[in-house]
Amino acid sequence: MKARAVAAAVIPIALVVGFLGARALDDRNDDPGTVATNVTSGASPPQTPAATTATTTSVVTGALPLAAAAAAAQVAIDSGDDLYDCPFGPVDGIIAAVPSNIRLSPAFAQGVADEGQVFSGGDADITYCDLVPADYSSDGVVSSVRIDVAPGAPDLGTYLDEEFGADVSDVRPDASFLGGTVQVGCLTYPQDMCLAVWQGADLFVALMLRGDGPFVTSEASATLHAVLPAVVTNLAS
Repeated sequence: MKARAVAAAVIPIALVVGFLGARALDDRNDDPGTVATNVTSGASPPQTPAATTATTTSVVTGALPLAAAAAAAQVAIDSGDDLYDCPFGPVDGIIAAVPSNIRLSPAFAQGVADEGQVFSGGDADITYCDLVPADYSSDGVVSSVRIDVAPGAPDLGTYLDEEFGADVSDVRPDASFLGGTVQVGCLTYPQDMCLAVWQGADLFVALMLRGDGPFVTSEASATLHAVLPAVVTNLAS
C-alpha cells in the first residue's frame, strides 16, 4: 500500500488516531436503549428507558447529479494540501439534515467546524469532512459525523482496510437507497463507531458516527439516508 498524504487542514490528531487499528463487527442492530432529540440548545439530551429505531425523514425528488458530484470529488482529491473548506458544505446544513432522533452532542448547536481533507496516495483515495462542533468538543453520544466521498467505485475492502484497518467481513448489506447499494457495520476498537456506505453508479459515499456511544447500525443508516442528497447536490454545485 502506498503512503497516504493528508491535507493540511486537519482535525486534531486524536480524532484521526481513533480510526486506526483492526476492528471487529459488532452485531448491534437492536435499539440503543436511550433516545435523545437533535440538539437545539446547550442542555444535555433527554433520555428515556425505551428507544425507537432511528428513522429517515428526508424527501428526495428527481435524480441526483452523481456524475457532476464525482467530478467535483476528484477535483477535491487532486487539490491535496490546497483543499481547505469542506467540498460538500455548507456543513451547518448537513448537520441540520441529521434526523431529530440521532443523539448529537449539544455543542453542535454552537456551530460546525468547516474543514475539507484528503487521503491520497493509496488505492482508495477520498476527500472527506469530519463534521465536529466548532469548538472541537468531544462530549455527547455523537460528537463526530465523518463523511467520505470518492468518485467511481473504489473497492470496499481496500477502502475499509486503508481507512480503518477493517475489511468487508466487518460490514453487511442493508436496504438499497437512491439506486445505490448500502453496507452497514459497527466497529469497536479502538473507538466505538458505526458506519453506512453507499455505492452509486458514479459515486461512493461513506458516513461514520463517532463519540461516546453506544451506537447502532440503524442510526448510521438513517443519517446517511437523510444527508446523502445534500452531500451529493452540494458537491455537484
